[in-house]
Amino acid sequence: MAASVVVDAKSSVLSADETRPTCRSCQQDGFSCEYTTVQFVQSKLTQVAKREPLSTIPSQVLMPRAVHDGLVASAYHVIHVEFMRDRLVSSESPAPFHTWPGFLADCDEFPLGRKCLSTLAQAFVGQTRGLPELSMSGTRSYLESVRSLQHALSLLSARSSNDTLLAVMILELYEMLMLSSHDGWIRHALGLAKIIEIRGPHSFCDPFSLKLFETNRFIVCLACLASSSPTFLSQAAWKRIPWQANPSSKDSMQCLLDSFADLTTLKSRISHDRPGATTRDEIQLIIDLLPQWREEWDAQNCGHACEVPNEDPDDRNIIPSVLTFSTTLVANCACIYNATMILAVSLTWLHTGDDGDFKHKSLAYTAAMDICKIVKNYIPQAAGQMSTQFTLLYPLRMAWTVFHRESHSQQQHWVERMLKQIILTGNTWSVASQTLLPFPRQ
Repeated sequence: MAASVVVDAKSSVLSADETRPTCRSCQQDGFSCEYTTVQFVQSKLTQVAKREPLSTIPSQVLMPRAVHDGLVASAYHVIHVEFMRDRLVSSESPAPFHTWPGFLADCDEFPLGRKCLSTLAQAFVGQTRGLPELSMSGTRSYLESVRSLQHALSLLSARSSNDTLLAVMILELYEMLMLSSHDGWIRHALGLAKIIEIRGPHSFCDPFSLKLFETNRFIVCLACLASSSPTFLSQAAWKRIPWQANPSSKDSMQCLLDSFADLTTLKSRISHDRPGATTRDEIQLIIDLLPQWREEWDAQNCGHACEVPNEDPDDRNIIPSVLTFSTTLVANCACIYNATMILAVSLTWLHTGDDGDFKHKSLAYTAAMDICKIVKNYIPQAAGQMSTQFTLLYPLRMAWTVFHRESHSQQQHWVERMLKQIILTGNTWSVASQTLLPFPRQ
């Protein structure tokens, strides 16, 4: 129990015999020895308030006014970066955000990466809090960061450093957030891929570089899919060497991305009319292996997933049940698995030019419905957690392609409503507006 202090100015302290204390010097000088009593009373301990999320702080605190002082500018940098971290990252954020190494650029070791992080943070705060002035400041900073990056890329000693790699990775996220051009995110991701490829797989064996590599595999594959380009990530060396120091550290998600990379390269072959005699067999092998991956993944995550009836009367006739998971990390992995299955089946259709057999249709439809069952449960989080929102976009795109192809109009419109719901929150990635559009031509 804590103590409160009560002051009574009219009381005076008594000696043990309840007479006033005598003080000869005071008596001689005519002063009073009286002083106030201090009385201790019991009261309840006031609860310490929890730290308010940075995402709730007033806009005027976030918006600098004519900052010329270096210390003040640094203070705003800290505020903006922490605001972004608060909105983007949590212990349960889906990969690649729960351990996003971009925040590690906020140190003197990575001057270019730190500059780009400041750019992204300004744009992020301006975008999510509706502060146009701050968004414009982020845009100006972006142009300066791009010039600095171009200079670094012109230097042989700097072009493939961790600092440069961090800078490109951070500006890639800026493009997805702000969409400064219709294909900016693709070009940045392809540039990122080039830097990674030039460095070679052996350069990603240490823990920090491996984290950079793992974080960017999915984005690189997406950009290669969008541009119908093959990816070096489908080569055996890139699936093995970065983890050779500790093979057990390669988790289920990274193993799944091996198949995703293979499908990316197979799509490039088909799109450029160079499928080869074995292409169909290679696609079918992946289709056969994916359920095996799922069985192993289910065993590793036993008890982490549960299917329950959809109690929402607005759409339970379309999505009769929902899938719940113990964490968003597990849910994200399930979403990417289903999107990968749809990609594999769609490549079979693209290669043969027909709809394929009933088995393939059934696989694609089941995967699309599973995505919807997951999204239904996690869509409320998308409004407040942008990492969750980001990882829903590609799976929703793949589910929509299945429903659109097979004329399942109710499910198709449901996916469109979910995407609209994400976009209308206002706090969204601008690239979300491209989710259902054809990829920009490169």
